[in-house]
Amino acid sequence: MIKNIISKTKSFLISRPLIRFYRITGFGIFSVLLVGLLELVPQLDLSPTANGYLILILTSTLTAVDKYLRDLKINS
Repeated sequence: MIKNIISKTKSFLISRPLIRFYRITGFGIFSVLLVGLLELVPQLDLSPTANGYLILILTSTLTAVDKYLRDLKINS
C-alpha cells in the first residue's frame, strides 16, 4: 500500500507538466535575481512597476529560448 503511494507520488513529481513547472519557476527565480542585480546600479532607479515588467519579460524570454532549443534538439 505505502509502496504504491510512494511510486505514484514519485511518478507525479517527475511528470512532464511538473518538470515544465520547475523549469519555468527556475527561470522566474533567475529573472528576479537578475533584476535584483540591476537595482544595485543607482543610475537606473527603476520603479516597482518597471521591475515587475522586467521580471515578466525576462522570464518569458528565457522560457521561449528554452523551448526553441528543446525543439531544435528534438528535430535534430
